[in-house]
Amino acid sequence: MKNTKLFILFLLTAILFLSCSSNLTKTSLSNFDEILSKFHNPTSNKILIAAHRAMHTKYPENSLAAFQHSIDFGIDIIETDFRTTKDGKIVLLHDDSVDRTTNGKGKVKDFTFAQLQKMELVKTDGDTNTYRIPLAEDAFNLARGKIIIDLDIKDVSIKDLVNLVHKTNVEKQVLF
Repeated sequence: MKNTKLFILFLLTAILFLSCSSNLTKTSLSNFDEILSKFHNPTSNKILIAAHRAMHTKYPENSLAAFQHSIDFGIDIIETDFRTTKDGKIVLLHDDSVDRTTNGKGKVKDFTFAQLQKMELVKTDGDTNTYRIPLAEDAFNLARGKIIIDLDIKDVSIKDLVNLVHKTNVEKQVLF
């Protein structure tokens, strides 16, 4: 627990430091190609910045808004979590229940995707927008060609997740 808190503190400090940098720009295709090149080059000295559960300082964790914010901010890697719904849909959610991250109660695997869509993700203070648990497919489509995705497999068939990676053409930008 202590190491997790230290890691989060380090990550937030790094994000704050980077936010003060005038060199950060919106991720472009050429910048993404550079990120991939540096990531796959064992002799690279470039430090890549990862956002845990996407950059959720402003938006709910693992939300599409947090994904977009990470991309816009110039983050190199998004770590995100995968779970399967009662009807076999792959969604982004860290916990096995929706209790902490939504206004609902219960286990993710006990709900259909349609039922989950009736719940709202926990909002940032003062935020009046409504955010929903996203499909992994929508997150992959949003991130395609823009950012590396670190797949944290929680409760999902690896075969189904790999098939989705291929379906959405993000093979070159994901790591397990």
